[in-house]
Amino acid sequence: DRYNQLRPYTRASIIIQKWTRDLQRDLLFNRLAVEEGQRIESEKAVSIIQRNWRRYRARLAFVWGVVASTTLQRMWRGYAVRRKSILHAKLHAIRIQSRWRSYQARRAYSARQSAVILLQSIARQLTATARYSNYTAKARAAVTIQSWARGLNVRNVMLALHGAAICVQRAWRGRVAREKYLDVLRKVILIQIICRSYRTT
Repeated sequence: DRYNQLRPYTRASIIIQKWTRDLQRDLLFNRLAVEEGQRIESEKAVSIIQRNWRRYRARLAFVWGVVASTTLQRMWRGYAVRRKSILHAKLHAIRIQSRWRSYQARRAYSARQSAVILLQSIARQLTATARYSNYTAKARAAVTIQSWARGLNVRNVMLALHGAAICVQRAWRGRVAREKYLDVLRKVILIQIICRSYRTT
């Protein structure tokens, strides 16, 4: 009887032990997988770092080579320029002197030309002033005559327009007065008719 009573507990303990072993095995496998993944990732990181380091060293060597070649080229060009600079300096000095002399000659010529032009402009101004004084006197006389003639014409036109306006106003006022008179007359006649008809009744 006791064996039969303990039998279910025995089966349960066996099942629990089996489940525990399976769980431990799964945990062990997972830990091993994680460690393997970390190892692979670390190897990849090391290879990436090494590759980038090699690229950096190659780029650095290339840059230093370019800098060295440019420095040599610059030094050679500077030497060539300095070697030719003495001959070019003489040529440039000659050119500068010739241009300076030509500039001084042009400046002197332009000064003389400006003085001549100034004298000519003064003489022309005096001549034009004398002519203009005569012209202005004649022009003022002509303007005075023209203004008097235009004023006379305007006054004649204004008088004619004033007379016409007075005639129009007189005719219009007469018409308005006649219309008012006729209206009053009609009202008076109507009042008289009403009064007479009232008396007769």
